[in-house]
Amino acid sequence: MKPLLYYLKMMGRYLVIVVVKSEISIEYTLIKGTRGAFFFFKVSML
Repeated sequence: MKPLLYYLKMMGRYLVIVVVKSEISIEYTLIKGTRGAFFFFKVSML
């Protein structure tokens, strides 16, 4: 289970980096709109 979670974390970071490099404005909007959802997801994964 640990390796899977680690893989998902790294994949998430990679996707965030790609989005930031491609569309900073869209990335900012997505972060503003889904910050609560991501936080809830992180808490539920603990």
